[in-house]
Amino acid sequence: MNNSTNKAIFSLVSLFLWVGFLHAQVSGTVKDEYGSILQGVIVASANGKNVAATDKDGNYDLEIDDGSTYLAFSLRGYVSQTHEVTEGTLNVTLKRAETYDLDEKVYFGNYTQPKREVTDATVSVTSDQLRRSPVGNLSMSLAGRLPGLFTRETYSEPARTNTELWVRGYSSPNGGTAMVVIDGFPYDYNANELFEYITAHEVESINVLKDASSQALYGIHGANGVIVITTKRGVKQPLKIEAEVNHTFEQRTTTPPHISSADFVRLRNQAGYNDGNGMYSYFSQVAEEGFAAGEDREYFPDNNWRAMNAKDITHMNRVNVNLTGGGDKAVFYTNVNVLHQDGMWKVDPTTTDYNPNNSFV
Repeated sequence: MNNSTNKAIFSLVSLFLWVGFLHAQVSGTVKDEYGSILQGVIVASANGKNVAATDKDGNYDLEIDDGSTYLAFSLRGYVSQTHEVTEGTLNVTLKRAETYDLDEKVYFGNYTQPKREVTDATVSVTSDQLRRSPVGNLSMSLAGRLPGLFTRETYSEPARTNTELWVRGYSSPNGGTAMVVIDGFPYDYNANELFEYITAHEVESINVLKDASSQALYGIHGANGVIVITTKRGVKQPLKIEAEVNHTFEQRTTTPPHISSADFVRLRNQAGYNDGNGMYSYFSQVAEEGFAAGEDREYFPDNNWRAMNAKDITHMNRVNVNLTGGGDKAVFYTNVNVLHQDGMWKVDPTTTDYNPNNSFV
């Protein structure tokens, strides 16, 4: 068989394959990730000429004659998928989308309103945005994410941070901080501490009400601004378990400059002298000369305690488990969160006297 004959046969076979490729009959069933059939799923060819929808049993049957190489499967509330066209049966599983509200709403604490109808000064942030920040406290995630919200960290320790929150400036009436409302209930007692006991995984959204019209519902209590927290709710679906493990490395952004003990003694005496208390009001002349000489470190030490006891890098671990689901009678959502954050100081574990067991007295 010569080369010309081979080329002719190859061209003929390719032509048959090409014609078959342009015309295909595809059928199958579409279900969700839990095995339930999905009715009304739109099945369309890539060129959009051939379209079908699944029936009450989740079945579809589509003839493709427009040369499309891919099929698109879409249903509101589910993540759309594309699959390569294959002759015969093509079964598809669609996953439920995280959020599929086509009309975004703003939650004011006791009522909701479509965002397109809101003329008040409000800003919001979602759970997905908050979860991007690898921090130990929810209030730290708000910094820089909500225009008009001013935050100030008053103290910080491992796994616990107190942050004061103001709306539209630090100089609020009577120096008060913003009011916090969670799921419609005002949280008055130490509202800032609420953020220590709730995580970004439990939050659906956070809205900040900044002007008088949006705060009118809360009267004088909302004069300093209102922070409205909406937590997640259960969904009518089979039990769904989500687990997430995070490990974070932390490091100081700045380190204060260190001065020697000799400089400290000299400057402290100079400060006393400037206040009119004499040249050696804090340290004697012998002590000042001894620190400056640096010969007897037993009596005149020069230790950099921060360098000796501080860590260069610390670690934070968080384990989060969500359970959600429900049926016709009830829905549920629960969250279990465990956080461990190392401090910046070196600690001997044998001297901490830590006991993880509960003790009832």
